[in-house]
Amino acid sequence: MSADLKPWALAQGVGSFFSILISEFQLDQKEAELKKLMEEVENKSKKLASNEMEMESYKRTTEERIFKLEAKVKELESKTGELPITS
Repeated sequence: MSADLKPWALAQGVGSFFSILISEFQLDQKEAELKKLMEEVENKSKKLASNEMEMESYKRTTEERIFKLEAKVKELESKTGELPITS
């Protein structure tokens, strides 16, 4: 009777082996996909940080220009003796 079980047990073992191989292949695919997504997130984070730095630089430059223009307006108002324009 044990001779009858051996082919069945062998087939079950082979089936389990292929099942494990398929699972490992699927796991490898998921890990590769996860790695790709993590790299995309990292690249987008870097780009966002770069854009934020660029916006901060633009904001500082704009604020400096506004400050200089306001100083120029006050200077011209003092020279002409006019009252300052308020909004």
